[in-house]
Amino acid sequence: METPHLSRTNSSARTTARLNYIIESGVLALLLLAAIAINLRMIRAGFNGLGDARWHLTWIQHFSEQVLAGVWYPRWLAGTNFGYGSPTFVFYPPLIYYLGTALRAIGLTIEQAVYVLISGGIFLSGANFYLFGKSIWGRIPAVCGALAYMLNPGIYGLVHGGGFASLYAYVWMPLILLFTHRSIEAARHRGRYRLALSLVWMLVALTHLPSLLILAIAWTFYTLPLLWHQSWKVRLQTWIAAPLGWGLAAGFLIPAILEQRYINIDYMLASQAGFKAEMPSFVEIAITGFSSIFFRQWLACIAFAAIAWIGFAKQPQQRRNTSILLAVALFIIFLTCQVSWPLWQLNPILQKIELSERLDRLFYMVQAALCAVAVQSLLLSRSQARESQTGHRRRFIRVLLLAIVCAILFSNFKYSYQLSRRFPGLYSSGNGVMLNRSWIERIVRDPFSDGLIDVPEYRPRLENNAIASTYIKEEQTNEGYPALSTTVSGALPTPQPHQHRVEVSQGEAKVKIADWRSYHRQLEIDAQEPSTVILRTYRYPAWHLYVNGSAHPIEPASDGRIQFRLPTGQYEVALVYEQTLAFKLGLVVSGLSAIAFIGLGYHWMIETNRCPQR
Repeated sequence: METPHLSRTNSSARTTARLNYIIESGVLALLLLAAIAINLRMIRAGFNGLGDARWHLTWIQHFSEQVLAGVWYPRWLAGTNFGYGSPTFVFYPPLIYYLGTALRAIGLTIEQAVYVLISGGIFLSGANFYLFGKSIWGRIPAVCGALAYMLNPGIYGLVHGGGFASLYAYVWMPLILLFTHRSIEAARHRGRYRLALSLVWMLVALTHLPSLLILAIAWTFYTLPLLWHQSWKVRLQTWIAAPLGWGLAAGFLIPAILEQRYINIDYMLASQAGFKAEMPSFVEIAITGFSSIFFRQWLACIAFAAIAWIGFAKQPQQRRNTSILLAVALFIIFLTCQVSWPLWQLNPILQKIELSERLDRLFYMVQAALCAVAVQSLLLSRSQARESQTGHRRRFIRVLLLAIVCAILFSNFKYSYQLSRRFPGLYSSGNGVMLNRSWIERIVRDPFSDGLIDVPEYRPRLENNAIASTYIKEEQTNEGYPALSTTVSGALPTPQPHQHRVEVSQGEAKVKIADWRSYHRQLEIDAQEPSTVILRTYRYPAWHLYVNGSAHPIEPASDGRIQFRLPTGQYEVALVYEQTLAFKLGLVVSGLSAIAFIGLGYHWMIETNRCPQR
């Protein structure tokens, strides 16, 4: 029989749990409303077509169409580049497009799917920061930090600039920090947190490669002080979580690295000179209208740090931590400017991030942390003031500092809202003109008629044409067609719309198309004389040609298409997209990593479960 004391204890515990559930639900509801508010302009007015939106919308359409047709991993988008195709998802991480496919599978239109995808990314960014921040600074500071994280101009720029995949880098960063801390500190549950950390690293690798490089370097430096006083065993087991996660994603990563020699990946790098040209000077950041919002973000970091210094007047260790955060923020700013160019030159791999501006995701993570620290200091000073029974002056200062924090958050939201009103959308032009409206409308309403182009960097590398040493830029018209009908500087193949699927460039032959699917093409050819046949398909090593059942050599045409020669006779020709050696190697490494993941996970769980409960 339950005693009255135990009954009261259980009742109190249930009440506390219920109250915590209500509070947590309220926090998540607040963050969800903030996410919808940030993305409201897109939801109401439609896509604005800015930045890379045209590419990601095209990819979601074609990726989801192939997955729903039964292709579990669509590495080749056959309907892009006006039907020439593109090995887009050999090189671009597929995770976000699987999420888009799931949304399409439940009946959402492409527009609705993207609205949910973007709003969900914003919400998860804030929610994950809240989960991390609550364990470090407490609930209220974590809420303020989460709002600062969600309302930063970096997320807003990705939302309205078409950076759908880059947005999800913001989602994973707080989880990496959360599971890193818990895999070190939570002795009894370290194993499960190491496994979770590995899975998050896998998700990062399958989301956005430049962000993977940035986060991997930053995480390595971040863990050094955390693990300084830990045993070598804890260090090794923490650090191994990241490569284990990358190994799980090796089915994508290995071919994405090894097969770059077949495409114009250097176009994306924009060459070293192009990378440097994208790096603004300190003066440009401070005085130009475009960058003035980022200058205000510097001031926001300084303001948050100053508030924390005031609130932590009697906490020297907290002041020291605040100073470190501010120094990291200023160092990140330094790395985005031209004066840091000598550091970038030390290793060309660092330039794989393409734009130094992509470091802003680290900057805004630090800024959100400073916001949380500032609010934590104000709460601490309030409790100290209550204990010491100080007067109204300290209360006034505390309210004033809290008002400054709120003003900074509101300023970011106001900037984003006002700027969004200037962008014309697909369904609301406002005061502007949507220049590429016809292109976006074709992506949304007629994406599978071979009328869409794809990015230049994934097109085949032309024979005897090296990439130009200066920045090469392919221009497209507002309708989505190449502005030039020929190659750019002789280095990049330029697909042409409305071409025939099969062309006999030399000789005389009759061609009948028996089958023309994304990964298999079947032809019947009657060659009256030796003939050269060109297919409207870009050459790539995954494509294999079979003539009357036997392998037949493929030659590159001058514009990058598949070309082959036939002597006089009748032939059944099959063109088949098959797995490359790099892809098979990646699958093997992923399989071995999965075995290691299970084995290490079992070992870690057994080991950590033996630890006493703290």
